[in-house]
Amino acid sequence: MNGRNRASEPRLVKTGVPGLDDLLIGGLMEGAYVVVEGVPGAGKTTLGLQFIHAGITQFDEPGLVFSFEEFPEELYRDGAAYGWDLRALEQDGKLGVICTSPEVFSEDTMAPDGLFESLVAEVQPKRVLVDSITQMEHVTADPRELRRLIYSLRNGFKRHNLTVMLTAEVQSADGSVPFERYIADTVILLDQRLIPESGERTREIEVTKTRSRPHVSGRHLAEVDETGMRVLPHVATRGGASAEAVTPEIEFVSTDSEGLDGMLGGGLVRGSTTIAAGSTGVGKTILGLQYLFAGARQGETGLIVSFEQTEGELRRIAKSLGLPAEQISDDGPIQVLYAEIGRAPLGLIVSQVDGAVRERRPDRVVLDAISTLARAPGETSHIRADIAGLVSVLRASPATTIICDETPGIVGEFEVTGGVMISSLADNIIIMRYVELGSEMRRAVSILKARYVDHDKEIREYIIGQGGLELKEKFEVTTGLLKGAPVRREVDDFF
Repeated sequence: MNGRNRASEPRLVKTGVPGLDDLLIGGLMEGAYVVVEGVPGAGKTTLGLQFIHAGITQFDEPGLVFSFEEFPEELYRDGAAYGWDLRALEQDGKLGVICTSPEVFSEDTMAPDGLFESLVAEVQPKRVLVDSITQMEHVTADPRELRRLIYSLRNGFKRHNLTVMLTAEVQSADGSVPFERYIADTVILLDQRLIPESGERTREIEVTKTRSRPHVSGRHLAEVDETGMRVLPHVATRGGASAEAVTPEIEFVSTDSEGLDGMLGGGLVRGSTTIAAGSTGVGKTILGLQYLFAGARQGETGLIVSFEQTEGELRRIAKSLGLPAEQISDDGPIQVLYAEIGRAPLGLIVSQVDGAVRERRPDRVVLDAISTLARAPGETSHIRADIAGLVSVLRASPATTIICDETPGIVGEFEVTGGVMISSLADNIIIMRYVELGSEMRRAVSILKARYVDHDKEIREYIIGQGGLELKEKFEVTTGLLKGAPVRREVDDFF
């Protein structure tokens, strides 16, 4: 029974567009009728040509391109911009390029004895691109006749079991659903969304329909570079980590601060995720560097993801602390991924971080700082989803991670990961605060949360010197330390 079910399943056709097959749960059904719709400039033709080119060069599946909008030389030029030599593929007999009008296409090309049948016999295609189906509206103004033409077109392709991609302009401002969506097996939406805060546009892709097949819902980033289009599935779509990945063994990783390790019950639990929260200048980045250099001395690799300091600036900080700054390099034990917020969509940056963690597989990771990500331009709900997805990815990786979080204000009330709401995802939370004592600004550290261990509940003073953080004795009997406004009280006042 199960064997017969598997045998009856249609073969999946890989699109060749990185990331898109992930959204399609493996690819398109063979013989599928796919509509790619979007606004001008969204990348519809690029996606279609990439589908054809990849089919020929990666999967040995010849293709046909029918264009109502461009001449052959323009298509060759478009392909060459991405390194695709469409002319050579056509000369090799693996590609047919036909530029014609919608009228000729519907009346002559697709006729039983027309050019299409000749090309099928000559090229033996497996894939077809029609760019764009919207132009068929010029053939007739009668909606019923237009439907008949599109039905006839679809049936002509399906007779040869061709996987067809048709581009279409986004229409129907009145809210009605374009007819081609109804008869399509798969509908892919491309869009360019303006982010008002930055004035930049971000390209997005969404699979809105797959007949008889599952797909990943929601909008995802799409990027076009010199190699073509690639899709960046949202990190949250990968699902949760396995129980083995998120439940680390009780093996401790040193922060390189003996006093802080003691407060944490022995150090950070390997594989755990820690938030180090505090105001600017309190030493969060220094703690992160100190932690990474401690790992390097033990032969462990580290990655610092920085949204504020460049690699050169991080080397200068390390040198000022007496740490071997030369170990921070592309081929050294500590590598830097620097991303400037606002230059690219937040989802793209999150994808880059995810890719770096997966590719480099570091033992230790420092992310500095999550609060900078929270200030990225864009809709609040999208930003929160991206950040939560990134934290989930870090938690699922084998790395032991410290996430720096800058809290507003120097002293006074504060909120951990304000507005982002990821503190519940962290295994440990370290609070680093300025306090004013005797007209002097001093630093205090406390462990707010430490999963898996019984942590120290004291509030300890620390200084920053050579090597990083050094903890001192706990503060004398005082209240209001973490509010930044301590009040000295006599011991008898507590009884």
